[in-house]
Amino acid sequence: MPKKIKSKLKKKNKNNIVPINNNIKFDDNETYKTSEEIEIDKLNCFLKEKCREIENFAQESKLRPDHMYYNLLFYVKQSAIYNLSYPYFKIANDETDKEIIEKYRDLIYDKFPELIKKEEKHTLQ
Repeated sequence: MPKKIKSKLKKKNKNNIVPINNNIKFDDNETYKTSEEIEIDKLNCFLKEKCREIENFAQESKLRPDHMYYNLLFYVKQSAIYNLSYPYFKIANDETDKEIIEKYRDLIYDKFPELIKKEEKHTLQ
């Protein structure tokens, strides 16, 4: 075959496919986030920022904090119950109450161990 044809054949056979590297090593400890986890992280950041804004508003307001937080919780729960089915709302409401109380209790126990009431063992004799 003439050299011109060989060079044209070589050029035509070339493509832009990147070969797969079989030597890639993945770290077993590395975790990959799903798109749902990424969206939950975005939502958490957004809501934390809004809570900071609400806290700042509460500090500047002339209302007592209990009034402000009562109204906040009222409107958030009202919005949730209107936008969710009742079973979903009930589960979310109960679980968030439970989680908040548990975390607050753990915080108090860690920071103020003197408030922990020591259990007394009562026995009948």
